[in-house]
Amino acid sequence: MPLPTLIALIIIVITFVGVVIGRYPWLRMNRASIALVGATLFIVIGAIPLEKALPPLALISSHYYSP
Repeated sequence: MPLPTLIALIIIVITFVGVVIGRYPWLRMNRASIALVGATLFIVIGAIPLEKALPPLALISSHYYSP
């Protein structure tokens, strides 16, 4: 397995475990912050290009904040 794929898999597992448990007390992280850090790490390592990560956020924000 290539190293970038292995790193992405590790990030997914750590993120899912944190979301299932609900928090990482020693890091003072709750479900939302764990998901945010996991998604950010995915963008940073290049597993998801920024161009593909932004459109879903725009769709969500336009749904909640449309006049």
